[in-house]
Amino acid sequence: MTQPKAARTGTFGRVYKIPHPDTGQLVQLPSVSGIAKILYSYPLERWKIETAAAGIVRRDDLLMLAQTGNVRDAARQALDGSYAKANIGTAIHSVCEDIDLDRFDPALAPKNAGGFIEHYITARELYRWQVIRSEFTVVNFTYGYAGTADRALMFPGVGPVIADIKTGKDIYPDISLQLGAYAVAFARLRGVEPSRVDAAFYYAGE
Repeated sequence: MTQPKAARTGTFGRVYKIPHPDTGQLVQLPSVSGIAKILYSYPLERWKIETAAAGIVRRDDLLMLAQTGNVRDAARQALDGSYAKANIGTAIHSVCEDIDLDRFDPALAPKNAGGFIEHYITARELYRWQVIRSEFTVVNFTYGYAGTADRALMFPGVGPVIADIKTGKDIYPDISLQLGAYAVAFARLRGVEPSRVDAAFYYAGE
């Protein structure tokens, strides 16, 4: 996913600088994802440790590097490989957006993305959702946070749902916090009660 237009990288992660609706002055707000990572930092740190350890063990060069005292460099290089998963997630997000906007061309689909695409199209046909907004910024000045939501979808018989597409196999508790915060901010944006906006994530794994 690309960097949101309203977001900037600050000392403690991504922040949003947005004009306050009453004063017009720029207000700096922390991102929902940044808050969630702080509250649920243990799973993320555990994942980093496990990924670094597995990467070092699998590569002789990194193992030798670690054994000679350069553990930090070995761990950093092992974690560099984790960006591959992030790249896959970014690509799948783009493809799913094209599908939702009816501009998807199978001939231009990324290689090895067939399973992801098939599952997403099947889910879309099954639930018959309609896209309200895609990749948009939500703000809650009352509680002081902002963020960028993947999708706002309208589900028949359910109503508006803030949805997120996940390609990773590990689902952590911070996702619920993140989507709930987006849903509350989106409800305020729409002028409806937060209880009328649901939240869910879609696992697009093969």
